[in-house]
Amino acid sequence: MFQWTKKSIIKSVARELPPRLAVKYGKRDSYEPEEIDWALGAIGKSNDLNYKNYAYGMLTSHSFFMSLGLSTSFGAHPDFHREVGNILFKQDCDPDIEAYLEYASVHGSTDQYEGKSTQEELGGGDFGGSDDVGGV
Repeated sequence: MFQWTKKSIIKSVARELPPRLAVKYGKRDSYEPEEIDWALGAIGKSNDLNYKNYAYGMLTSHSFFMSLGLSTSFGAHPDFHREVGNILFKQDCDPDIEAYLEYASVHGSTDQYEGKSTQEELGGGDFGGSDDVGGV
């Protein structure tokens, strides 16, 4: 996979999934595959195998990572986590849920809470101006 695609997916997973998982399931060191599948569905990524594998690699347990054979694609689980840390934080670290949530808050998850998909539900403002068009 191209390096920029890999970085893009890792950044997207870190922005989009941890906030949803933490709200619905609480802050944990790792999440069950079914929980991650729920979050993937919430952002329309259920059928994106690449995205799903990165999400599993970043957010599930070591044993599940190994059972999927992700080490073939990503290398050893601890090494993959350090690579994720380098991509997200530009330092050699093993991100935890707090780090992912901080990343999401700084880099802006587009929709942190389940089911909120319209501008009104997200509490967005009306940027249309007034009804008076004026001299345009």
